[in-house]
Parts: sequence; C-alpha cells; structure tokens
Amino acid sequence: MRFIEFFVKYQLIFVFFLIILNCQSTTAQESKVNKIIIDDDFGNGRLLSPPTQGKEKKIKLIPPKSVLEKDKKKLDEIRKVKERGEKKIESKKDSEILRKKKELEAKRRLQKERERKKFDTLKRVEEEKKELEAKRKLEEKKKKEELKAKQKAEEEEKQKDLEAKRIAEEKRKQEELKAKQKAEEEKKQKDLEAKRKLEEKKKKEELKAKQKAEEEEKQKDLEAKRIAEEKRKQEELKAKQKAEEEKKQKDLEAKRIAEEKRKQEELKAKQKAEEEKKQKDLEAKRKLEEKKKKEELKAKQK
Repeated sequence: MRFIEFFVKYQLIFVFFLIILNCQSTTAQESKVNKIIIDDDFGNGRLLSPPTQGKEKKIKLIPPKSVLEKDKKKLDEIRKVKERGEKKIESKKDSEILRKKKELEAKRRLQKERERKKFDTLKRVEEEKKELEAKRKLEEKKKKEELKAKQKAEEEEKQKDLEAKRIAEEKRKQEELKAKQKAEEEKKQKDLEAKRKLEEKKKKEELKAKQKAEEEEKQKDLEAKRIAEEKRKQEELKAKQKAEEEKKQKDLEAKRIAEEKRKQEELKAKQKAEEEKKQKDLEAKRKLEEKKKKEELKAKQK
C-alpha cells in the first residue's frame, strides 16, 4: 500500500514537472515571436508564410485545435489519475480513521463492559454481605427466642416440680396430722372407756359400800377415804398427763416449724445453686457460640 502511494506521488510530481517545462517553453516563444493561428482547414497540409507584425518581426506559432484538444485530454487524464490517487489515499485514510475509530469504540465498550461487570460484582458482593448479615441476625434472634423459650419451659417445669413437691409435702403432713389426730382420738376413747369402766367400778364399789354401810361403817369410811385419795391421784395424774401432752404438742410444733424452716432454707439454697449453675452454663454456651460464629465469619471472609 505504501508502494502504491509512493508510485502515485511520483507520477504526479513527474506530470507537474512536465507541465511547468511546457509552460516555460511557451512563454519563451511568446516573448520572441508573433502569434500565428493555424487551423486544420488547409487542404494541402502546407503552412502559409507567417506574416510579420511590427518592427520586431517576431512570429508566434499557435498549434491547431486538434493538438490542443489532445493536450487537454492528456491533462484531463493526468488530472483524473491524480484525483483517483488522491481519492485512494483519502479512502485509505478514511478507512484507517474508521478502523481506528472502531477499535477505540470497541476498547471503550470493552472497558465500559469491564467496569459494569466490576460494578455488578461489587454490588453482588455487597448484597451477599447484607444477606449474610440479615441471616446472621435472624439466626441470632431465633437462637435467643429458642433459649428464652427453653428457659421459660425449664422455669415452668421447675415451678411444676416445686408445686408437686409442696402438694406432696402438704399431703404427707395432712396424713401425718390425721394419723396423729386419729391416734389421739383413739387414745382419748380408750381413756374415756377406762374412765367409764372406772366410774362403773366406782359406782359398784360405792353400791357395795352402801350396802355394807350399816355393817361396815368403818370400812365405808376407809373406802371413802381410799376413793377420795384415788380420785385425787387420778385428777393429779390427769393434770400431769394433760401438761405433758400440751408440752409434747408444743415441742412437736416447734420441731415441725424448725424442720419446715430448714427445708425451706435448703430448698432456697438448692434453687440458688441451680440458678447460678444454669447462668454459668448459659454464659459458657453463649461465649462458645460467639466464638464459633466469629470463626465461621472469618472463614467466609477468607
């Protein structure tokens, strides 16, 4: 392609040089000779004697029209060759400019596509980060709710166990109280029965004593004294038994209150220890879960 351009330029320079030489030769002749117009109408092909003009007697020969037309055609052909060469060069330049423009446009589009892909990638990564953060928060909320529900269930189960123990303890105490009351009632009935029998016996003895009053007045007095003494002793015994029973009841009540207080303190201490252990387990579990999440997040970021 460069060779063709060089060849065309060389031809143009050569033609231009010929034109300049021709113009110089014509100018020199005009300055020395007079002009004589020669047409092609001479039948014999001979030239007439050229007339002279003025004192200088210079003659200028003007070629015929056919020669001028041939020169004109030749110049037109040279001009056309020149124009074709210039058009080829211009076309080549336009093609090169268009090619470069297309290459630049392709590069610009490729760069734009790369930037768009890079932006899309960054946007997708950002969206994935947001999605992972949302999932992490949702998972953390879910775990908190599960832990809260578990704690609530454990607390309810604990309350149920305590309530069941309390009811069982109350039932046992009521049964013990009923058994005690039944034993006391049976003892009371036995005492009443013994008293009744003793009263009946007393009445019988009094009846016997009355029957023997006349015969055994002395024995009656002795029997009366004996009965009075026995009655006094029985009353003293009853008073003593009653005092002992009241003291026994007071001691049992004090022991029951102390035992119940001790059990309540032991239950409170046990509940406190279980609550502390539970809090420690939950804290250790929470720390372990946080450590695990941090390691998973670091692994994902890598």
